[in-house]
Amino acid sequence: PLEQAGFADDSFDRVFSICVIEHIPDHVSVLRHAHRILKPGGEMIFSVDSLEAITDAALVERHRREHAVQHYYRRDELRDLLLSIGFRDVVVEPVFRSPFAVALFRRGIERGFNFGRLRTAGLTRRFFREEAACPPDGPGLFLIARAFKSR
Repeated sequence: PLEQAGFADDSFDRVFSICVIEHIPDHVSVLRHAHRILKPGGEMIFSVDSLEAITDAALVERHRREHAVQHYYRRDELRDLLLSIGFRDVVVEPVFRSPFAVALFRRGIERGFNFGRLRTAGLTRRFFREEAACPPDGPGLFLIARAFKSR
């Protein structure tokens, strides 16, 4: 874990994480340690599960159980948490907002996330088209956060 890695304060220009933090029971401690090891002006970029676009509580619970999710984030909650830790210029954006993305993810929870190599290219093209057509502030399946440590 990050807390036990022994990194000195102000060691890194950037911390980057893709869908990891939500699986850690003490996620707040991890974010504090990430802030500590960033150099002044350093940047943290990461994604977390939100699943706000899925309204079926039983399906969300199944995803939590099968994928060991400790915490799902809401946009305002994550922004406020990062600010309280000391990050600045915090931007949190929802992604995977389209009905197509939500349907694909629901199917993944229900049947598994293997969509096959031959279908992947077509799914990817359609996914990007559908996402581009969505309003930018709707709920998504994931959140992308970008924040900086003060100088």
